[in-house]
Amino acid sequence: MSSKKLVSSSEAAKLLKVSLRTVQLWVEKGVLTAWKTPGGHRRISLESVHKMLHEQDVQAGFVTEKLKVLIVEDDAQQRKLYSKFFTKWSLPVEVSLVEDGFQGLMKVGADKPDLLITDLMMPSMDGIQMINAIRENDENHDLKIIVITALDKDAEEVVRLRSENITVMHKPLSFDDLKRAVEAKVSFSV
Repeated sequence: MSSKKLVSSSEAAKLLKVSLRTVQLWVEKGVLTAWKTPGGHRRISLESVHKMLHEQDVQAGFVTEKLKVLIVEDDAQQRKLYSKFFTKWSLPVEVSLVEDGFQGLMKVGADKPDLLITDLMMPSMDGIQMINAIRENDENHDLKIIVITALDKDAEEVVRLRSENITVMHKPLSFDDLKRAVEAKVSFSV
């Protein structure tokens, strides 16, 4: 694990605005994920610190509603994987899944999601057609979009999407990379 993903007990205490002893107790009780170095010093997972900060914000009422994520994917197995990973990540999101661009376009109009994750190659209406239709409506101009595709990184469509501030990820999909992209696109990331 890289050192950027780990913090010392004192760094965790500063981030969490608690005493060093409180951090030590949380580590001992398993509330924070940590390891000991060969020298006996604790290194705490920055992800577990961020998760605790988010939980504090929720309890304090700073985060009151979940962000809406719409996933448009025609492959049933891939939809199951998305569902599994979003549940595992415990992000403050409400996930909706649909099978093609036409259903995705209807869902965007009805639910006004905060983030759209879409495949490009789909039946009925593909991802490019759906994104173009979404962008035609000024109400959807700020919708954050992540595209998952098997197209080459230099394909004309991929270059155009990137120029429109759309994150493009390539298959085979790394769900760790997707999680980072989701966190970068939406405001709950610490």
